[in-house]
Amino acid sequence: MALVNIDFYSYYLGMDSRISVLYPEKRGIQPCAAERNHPVLYLLHGHSDDESAWVRKGGVEEIASRYDLIVVMPSVHRSFYTNCRHGHFYEDYIVKELPILIKNMFHASSKREDTFIAGLSMGGYGALKLSLKYPEIYKGVVSMSAALDAYSSLESGRGMFTVPDFESNIDNVFGGIDGFYGSENDVFYLAEEYALKKDEFPLDMYICCGKADPLYDQYLKLKEKFSSLFLDAFFDGERDYGHEWPFWRLELALALKRLQLPIL
Repeated sequence: MALVNIDFYSYYLGMDSRISVLYPEKRGIQPCAAERNHPVLYLLHGHSDDESAWVRKGGVEEIASRYDLIVVMPSVHRSFYTNCRHGHFYEDYIVKELPILIKNMFHASSKREDTFIAGLSMGGYGALKLSLKYPEIYKGVVSMSAALDAYSSLESGRGMFTVPDFESNIDNVFGGIDGFYGSENDVFYLAEEYALKKDEFPLDMYICCGKADPLYDQYLKLKEKFSSLFLDAFFDGERDYGHEWPFWRLELALALKRLQLPIL
């Protein structure tokens, strides 16, 4: 695949931003005019990473190389993919701005059936939140080791989130606990809202977490919530992994295969 790093000005962020893009190519084949627009996967990073993480640590180029797929990897800093109460509007950046940018720059499909979103940890939360909130945009979602509840993660993930301003940062993002639970940033609330429109916009959902992950309790809580709402999703929570790249590399490969993406 071709790797493209793009620096550009973001209208929604009001500043220069950066994305990495993997573009499908057939090595050894003479280039020709594109006959169709490619499906797009928005692949989201975790709390301590940036747009380069999936390339440097996740082996995404090898994993995605067999698929006719554009992989878009944005950087959102520590925003939890949210329109921050005190900060930048990263949700609008991902949902409203990037699809237009990618469509303008590449032979990218903008159809729902060709649009997918995935992520790990903070990005696992972001992918699930955005797909449940905007199911009219996405056909499928892959949520890995998701930090579904930022405030309970203060305790369950104490050894993971070592930055001294983690608590003040999530207050800046969500506006405090009252701005999180029961709001459109709460995936459990969003699951209830999505259950009302699941027949109109069915999502292919792949949700996983390692059994040794500090966030495993959040995964089990989500699985129970989905069951109570009769929401269809494939859950993989039986592997003995922690919060680590070997697990995410394995699960991304399995998830892409399950989504039945077109082969290059």
